[in-house]
Amino acid sequence: MIPMWTLDFETFPIGPRPEHYPPKPKGLAWKHPDGSTGYATDWEGMESVLYAAHEAQRHGCPVAFHNGKFDMHVAAKHFCVRFQDSPKLVHDTMLMAFLMDPYGRSGLKPLAAKWLGWIEEEKDLVVEWILANADRLPRFEFVTNSKKEPYGNPTKKNAGAWIAYAPDELVGPYAIGDVERTWALAQTWLPILERTGMMEAYEVERAVLPIFMANEEAGLRLDHDRLEQDIEVYEMAFKVAEDWLRWRLNAPGLNFDSDGDVASILAERGIVTEFKKTKGGANSVSKKNLYPDMFTDQQVASVLGYRNRLKTCLTMFMKPWHAQSAARGDNRFSTDWNQVQGEMGGTKTGRPSSHNPNVLNISKKFEGGPDGYVHPEFLQLPRLPLVRKYVLAEEGHVILKRDYAGQELHVFGHFEHGDLARQYQANPRLDVHNYVGENINRITGATHWTNPEQRTPLKAMNFQGMYGGGIPALSNELRIPMAKARELKAFHDQALPGRRVLSDTLAAIVRSGQAIRTYGGRLYSRPPFIKRDGGQLSPADYRLINYLIQGSSADITKRAMIALTGHVDFNAFWMLQVYDEMNISAPVEDAVRQMTVMQEAMESIPLRTSLPTDGEFGFTWGDMQDLKEMSQLENLS
Repeated sequence: MIPMWTLDFETFPIGPRPEHYPPKPKGLAWKHPDGSTGYATDWEGMESVLYAAHEAQRHGCPVAFHNGKFDMHVAAKHFCVRFQDSPKLVHDTMLMAFLMDPYGRSGLKPLAAKWLGWIEEEKDLVVEWILANADRLPRFEFVTNSKKEPYGNPTKKNAGAWIAYAPDELVGPYAIGDVERTWALAQTWLPILERTGMMEAYEVERAVLPIFMANEEAGLRLDHDRLEQDIEVYEMAFKVAEDWLRWRLNAPGLNFDSDGDVASILAERGIVTEFKKTKGGANSVSKKNLYPDMFTDQQVASVLGYRNRLKTCLTMFMKPWHAQSAARGDNRFSTDWNQVQGEMGGTKTGRPSSHNPNVLNISKKFEGGPDGYVHPEFLQLPRLPLVRKYVLAEEGHVILKRDYAGQELHVFGHFEHGDLARQYQANPRLDVHNYVGENINRITGATHWTNPEQRTPLKAMNFQGMYGGGIPALSNELRIPMAKARELKAFHDQALPGRRVLSDTLAAIVRSGQAIRTYGGRLYSRPPFIKRDGGQLSPADYRLINYLIQGSSADITKRAMIALTGHVDFNAFWMLQVYDEMNISAPVEDAVRQMTVMQEAMESIPLRTSLPTDGEFGFTWGDMQDLKEMSQLENLS
């Protein structure tokens, strides 16, 4: 058995920064390396345990957690104990769980039940007490879970939010049970990770954890005053858009947040006569299923598109950023990073995601895209906000960004071992979309596939191929009949034959009972079967190419994060990772060196096809300029 301290905080409800996150601790469960356990509830007792574990860590004894980022944030904020500063001596069973099963989202207790056969009786006693005493428990004015749903009254599902109010004699066994589970899972999984060749992947996850934590602790600098003014302007614009739509549709009481109500009015007024359907069979009004050319009234299409996009900007980004910045009083806000899929969210591929509030999936432009959105000029509304502009460089700094050039397709070439790989080796800056267009011209005898207007379908075919998308997905994205999508798919399979070969090879591997391995050494077994509309189960092996390509891209980018922040000359604040994009805030006078460091770090990850990057710079995240020459950075100072 591997000697280790194991720790788990029980806390008051988790709420928004700064007051309620990291939340105040109620108790600390611990398991000593000698096997003894306990639950400390007084401040001195918790402090004593933390100091003992930290001292042991300083002398080489690892400390284990489940979802360590949360517990380490609590320890750092309330006790000034920083286990994250020695990441090689931190174990996290949530990270291990992702490696063991990247498809799962199970919490600690279900994991222990599955892997150890342990039951969870102590939880039932705590939940029973909370439900029995619900009338005497407080209610929270803030959202307390990652799905942004207020808990309201205690239920069996959400009872954990009130655990700080339950008696210690019930919570103590519950908390000690969790550290026992964490310890046992770590002891079980570490040898398996070693045996399956995933220890290197685990070390990468452990190494990036403190990078994400440091970003969460510091937060991002925000143009608070400009954002505050713009929120007022855009709230007025939002009201104008809704009022106009209710007038135009002759529907004064229309609730735009009810998809069913909106679909009904559009159909009744003859504005939209044919809808795509949701999985439940209802008329869909989502952006991906409702295009402007489906409307008989283009003004309604334009204003409704404006209203829906503006709501996303206001509710997902602008208002949450502003609220946290105002509460902190320092013109900053923080996001919560999910570096892997787990209880709080994340992705099956290992691509980081963010929440509370979100900083990803932000539109860089609204008009001229494949969704057909056109700004409603006739209402004289302000252009939709490009919200990246509210994120600022640090004082005296400039934001430096580098973006992998076609990361997924280069990674595909790395695994393909075919003609595309050879083309990339000869020319790392190969225009792969043009390359595929030339091949389709050759196959079909046509000449138009290299024309600019074909770039959209070519990109769709290429990326759908990397994402495991089939004929229906291509038909939906390009909005073409299934027969046409089938024809294009056949052309693409001939133009890029390695994609089909790789996809079929991956499926054959998992069907034989083996697992595929990403660039970083992570394993994916056969994906769970998916339920079709008729209720029948179907294989999801077509998704494997996405898990391999996106998963490997995640591996590469995380390694680049480690190389960047660990570079001897790194002298900047790591800001953001957005898929294949890295952003740092660097001193203006050191911008040239820091951009060079970032390029060296990101391009140091070896691939058979190489992996070039492109640079940008700016003083806000939304006003970035292409970097063509380093002299552009020299002139900043």
